[in-house]
This record gives sequence, structure tokens and C-alpha cells, in this order.
Amino acid sequence: YWPNHPEGLLRAHLRAAVADLRHLQGFLAEWDGPAIDHKSPHEEHLGKLAGEVARELAELADRLETEMGSWRGGA
Repeated sequence: YWPNHPEGLLRAHLRAAVADLRHLQGFLAEWDGPAIDHKSPHEEHLGKLAGEVARELAELADRLETEMGSWRGGA
């Protein structure tokens, strides 16, 4: 049973998608952090790539959040 979402099912799912994007963004960003001791140049490259993808995910999540705006009970 899914509760009724006052803002609509699509907005509820989009909010969940944004939350998933933010989680993935944080996970990938950690691999590009200064505390990571990469064991090889290839791992260092992959860590930097993960950081780049994290920044791209942040832009996508920001875009969704901006377009959705804050719901105030209207249509």
C-alpha cells in the first residue's frame, strides 16, 4: 500500500530520484577526496573520474530540484 501523495505520484517519485542521485553523488565524490590513498595511477585516474561524475550528478539533481520547485499545495 502506497500512501496518497498530496503533491502527486510523479513529484514523489522525482523527489526519490533526486535523493538517489544525491546518495550516488556523495558516494562517488568520496573516491576523489584527499583521504583516499590510491594504490596505483589507474586507481587515482578512476577516483578523479568518479569525482567528475559526482559533479555531473549534482548538476542533474540541481536541475530536477529547480524545475520541480517547492510544492505549496497548488497545481
